Amino acid sequence: MNQVRVHENKIKRISLAALLLFAFGCMLMGALSLGMPKTAHAEVENLNSVEKASLFLPESYEQYLELKAPVDTAFSDGYIAIADGKTLYLYDRAAELFSQQDVPEENGTITKIGFAGERLFISVRASSNSFYEYDFSEHTFKALGINCSTFCISGDTLYTASIGGQDATVAYYSIPELTSNTHPSHDLGKVKTATTLSMTKLGDQLFCTIDDRVYQINPSTEKFEESTKSLYLSSDTSDTNSVQSTCAHNGAFYYTAEGGLYCAEFSDTDNSAKKATCVLRGENFNALTSFGGELYCIRGTSVQKLGFDEDGQAFLSDYEICASSDSEHRLNGAKDIARAGNLLVTANSGSNRLLVHNIADGTHRVVPCTDEDGLPYSPTLVATDGTVVA
Repeated sequence: MNQVRVHENKIKRISLAALLLFAFGCMLMGALSLGMPKTAHAEVENLNSVEKASLFLPESYEQYLELKAPVDTAFSDGYIAIADGKTLYLYDRAAELFSQQDVPEENGTITKIGFAGERLFISVRASSNSFYEYDFSEHTFKALGINCSTFCISGDTLYTASIGGQDATVAYYSIPELTSNTHPSHDLGKVKTATTLSMTKLGDQLFCTIDDRVYQINPSTEKFEESTKSLYLSSDTSDTNSVQSTCAHNGAFYYTAEGGLYCAEFSDTDNSAKKATCVLRGENFNALTSFGGELYCIRGTSVQKLGFDEDGQAFLSDYEICASSDSEHRLNGAKDIARAGNLLVTANSGSNRLLVHNIADGTHRVVPCTDEDGLPYSPTLVATDGTVVA
């Protein structure tokens, strides 16, 4: 097993003496000698303060991890799991330690992960579909012999879908009975699909989402059938273009599509257009996960926690697992650092801002970098005397 302490590999700590020397020796002299055609200048007391940003100087290193193409995430009381290509990352909350493990298939790609309590299940796509349970004691993948393209977990029940040709076969299993030697299945029928589907359990109803339609089980046969009720997510195709993921959260049905994050409402009318509300516009939203009353999503190369205002509109919180970010209080392409007195100043070139941290009171401030015409630019050098930053 390859264990990675993120703070050892990703964060280089600099001593206070080195910071002082760097700030007022090399840094300030360099700025004067090389010239700075554009400057950001502010009196510290005039800056708007925010609560300590969790990713500037984090109390926990769980939010630092370099991800390339994450596809799913899952949470339990003891662990955070992230699927990135063929690699499974696990964060042990008690040990505050990330570990990583590749799936057994040489060309395998993880398609879905999920916790049932502290049991972690993984579906893998290679030359054929594979389904595993992760063994935390041995740090290995235990094959369960189930053909599974994707799945969802509700309580003690595992729902699976196996795509073959134009059909997806749906089944369910009792998780307490699920072992490597025995796994009795219960058939739930088939749905027509030529693409990867998403499964969600909302209340007592299991949904299979394919493109812009949501399929439900026929209540008379308790199976998916060709005549199964088909519900449109929205009458506006722009709201359902390239549906990536679905998730039940706090009694509501959420999904991600090309335009952002949506919340859909259902009625009892067959094949009628449903109300879909965009609660957060944006790009690169992918897998959704609900845990502990919070909603998480994959967005680009990071895992982000979402918040909701009183009107039900979503926003991106400060919680984000990634190596760098364009979020307001995150480091992204840092070019320079300076310290004087209680101020630690970073040139955050990737987001055109200076990040100012007050060591004495733990407050954190942001200084936008703009030129004389009000246009943003990327800072490369910073200096401070403990009161003014430039």
